[in-house]
Amino acid sequence: MASVKHWIWLAELIRNGKRVNELLERFGSPEEVFHASMRELKQVPSLRDEDREAILCHDMTLAEEIRAACKEKGIHIVTYQDSTYPASLRSIPNPPLVLYYYGELPEFSEVLSVAVVGTRHASFYGRSIAENLGNRLAKSGVCLVSGMAEGVDSASTRGAIKAGNPGVVVLGTPIDVCYPRSSRDVYDALKKNGAVISEYPPGGETFQTNFPARNRIISGLSQGVVVVEAPLRSGSLITARMALEQGRDVFVVPGNIDVPSFEGSNRMLVNGEGKAITSVRDILVEYEGLYKKVLSASEAEKGLHIKSAEEEPASAFSDSADPATEAIKKAIASEGLSAEDIMTITSLAPSDLQFKLTLMELEGTIKSDGGKFYLVR
Repeated sequence: MASVKHWIWLAELIRNGKRVNELLERFGSPEEVFHASMRELKQVPSLRDEDREAILCHDMTLAEEIRAACKEKGIHIVTYQDSTYPASLRSIPNPPLVLYYYGELPEFSEVLSVAVVGTRHASFYGRSIAENLGNRLAKSGVCLVSGMAEGVDSASTRGAIKAGNPGVVVLGTPIDVCYPRSSRDVYDALKKNGAVISEYPPGGETFQTNFPARNRIISGLSQGVVVVEAPLRSGSLITARMALEQGRDVFVVPGNIDVPSFEGSNRMLVNGEGKAITSVRDILVEYEGLYKKVLSASEAEKGLHIKSAEEEPASAFSDSADPATEAIKKAIASEGLSAEDIMTITSLAPSDLQFKLTLMELEGTIKSDGGKFYLVR
């Protein structure tokens, strides 16, 4: 069995998945690669001359520095050969040789893991859906997976944190770098209760190509991927398509056909690349009876964003004395306000506010125009 430092050495020496796979197929382990001769290395056709020269240098300095930094910062290391390495990642193309993580890895083989992904520039509606979805999935016993990006990803994890079942986030940065800074609360919360995962060691650099590469891990850890809101050019669509290639389930929240930020996710539905969902039940029914710790579809909460008719009494559409409704009326009494402004003034939770705004529009109390809400006089 190869040592941890040999796995780190190979992972940092050659990032190209095809070359690494060919090396391991030929030699069996990083330690055998380390001891290979030039003659043997020339039998691996995909290797470049600089790769062979780097291998033959036998320089373990970086690997030893990484191990020391992990020990100092309380970062855990799991390699491809370890029994704790997520089994679902072993089957994907170019699996990471090494994972660095804070917190505690779930038993991925025993829990249902679902990724929630979407645009960084999410609408108020998209963020509300994501937070509510993350919360309800977590309450149902699902391990939520996200990329911690601004917008949909971080909103879904915040919902899971509120449920007390935070799940995991996968970084496209070195494990000791919180990006974006706006997700610091998520990063810190999952370090303590959950898991923060990266294939990039502490002290390293961040490259733009890290983020598309990170997406294969998000989908690889998950049995299903939910796309909440995605424009045509979106990293979340890359994740969804990787999920399809990996044989995972893909779910899509339908969005407003007039809003560009939903164009990519709606197009997936048109192309038959995902199952449309309107509730958590629509997800859980696909995994009925497969996971002991997950509620059945019938036991789980039915609502995703707006409560269904059987859950909400008819009087809710005309309850003008409701404190939340009155607070919203007061907030927008003199001028049109965005949902974000109303939330700031009223301190209502995103999901509660969106529900109330929808009811008030249905009863004709308010109207929306250009992203703002106005009282109907």
